Amino acid sequence: MPFCGNCGQRVDTQPCPHCGWSDPAQAGPAAYPSAAQPTLPAGGASRWLWGLVALATLALLAGLGWWLLTRGDEKPSQAQVTQTVTVPPATAASDTPPPSTDPLRPPLATPSARPQTPSGADGCPPVTTTDGAYGLYLPADCRFWHESTGLVHGGTLSKDSPHLVACQADLGRANPVFTAGQTNTWWVWVASDDGMWDWHPLTAVSQGESDSPVPGVSLCEP
Repeated sequence: MPFCGNCGQRVDTQPCPHCGWSDPAQAGPAAYPSAAQPTLPAGGASRWLWGLVALATLALLAGLGWWLLTRGDEKPSQAQVTQTVTVPPATAASDTPPPSTDPLRPPLATPSARPQTPSGADGCPPVTTTDGAYGLYLPADCRFWHESTGLVHGGTLSKDSPHLVACQADLGRANPVFTAGQTNTWWVWVASDDGMWDWHPLTAVSQGESDSPVPGVSLCEP
């Protein structure tokens, strides 16, 4: 057991409880309490970690939403809206109507040259008078053995009487058949009984033949 170096009494602690003396050789450094270290409650570290993850996720979603909103307000660039439009070339307008191809139109009243007249012994004889003539055509005196109907106006042309025929043309339309074996596409330009000029079938002309023009009648100039 240690003893006090001053009073000699048995001591267990410093300083001596009897005289208050302390042995400098046995006195150690003053004990100081260590600073208390903060401690986290059980499971606290994991809760902090998940909280940080949640905050980061929220921030990422907020940034993505803002980017989408601002992108929707952007105007498309000129390159994005430019489209290639193919415009067909303009067709030059013409003041001149296309030439008529209607075979039923009246023949030209003033032909550019003297009308040609098929010759033949049994044709229609020409008439020197200009009364009842059509334009500059030299009329021919034709007899109709059958009554006919005009192709355009539908006027009637009586039979057995002479009619002044102006000209004739192949209209590519079949004549009516008045007797067996008749075939023709030639028509004569003559005034109907009502005075209207019209196309009448050559099959009704007494001097006519099948599939050919009648001799003595001028050819119409379209």
